[in-house]
Amino acid sequence: MKKGEDITEIENSTITKYREKAFALLHADTNPYSIPSDSLAMVTQMIKAGRAEGDDVDRSKWLTGTTILTVADKFDRMTAMSLSRKPKSEISAIRYLIDHPESYPQNVVSALAKCIHIMPVGCCVDLTNGDKGLVLETNERDFNQPIVLCFRDNQILDLSNPKINKTIRIADVMHTMDNRVKMDDETLKQFTTDENSSKMVKKYQFKKLQIEKKLQRQA
Repeated sequence: MKKGEDITEIENSTITKYREKAFALLHADTNPYSIPSDSLAMVTQMIKAGRAEGDDVDRSKWLTGTTILTVADKFDRMTAMSLSRKPKSEISAIRYLIDHPESYPQNVVSALAKCIHIMPVGCCVDLTNGDKGLVLETNERDFNQPIVLCFRDNQILDLSNPKINKTIRIADVMHTMDNRVKMDDETLKQFTTDENSSKMVKKYQFKKLQIEKKLQRQA
């Protein structure tokens, strides 16, 4: 139950008592479930962090698992349905985590972004110039810079191109009822472009392949 700030003293006292009982079940000396000590430590660290305020959280002794769980938990809370607020889109949540590196390590955030595929092929997006588009090809180096088909004029935009990215970027994914709807593979197979658009996509794909090969040789 979430009542926001409308919690009475009696309700708050009841909640506190249940939290104390739950914590006892997770304590290394009192838990009856034979839960591994590392798992208990991660849960304990997350509980303490949740009760602290911003900079008061001491992460110096955190286990790696605690950091990973904290990032995943924040992302899940931001994108999940709630009675008290509208859910954030996945891209908005990831950008929030990226903008707060002091709380969410960027290597963990980057790994999360790659695992859940923030903007997969078939994802519909809002662009900063007011147009809407469809992701035709993802960008493994930066999920913010995919190849997009603009609905307004059927133009293909490679957002990894500095000239294009200077004026047009991804604003957000297009909002839907569950905030996660995308086209399935079978639907995409029915999508056909005109000959010119197909040539442009192949041209961008070839250029990107050449750039990647050059970067690999330099490495």
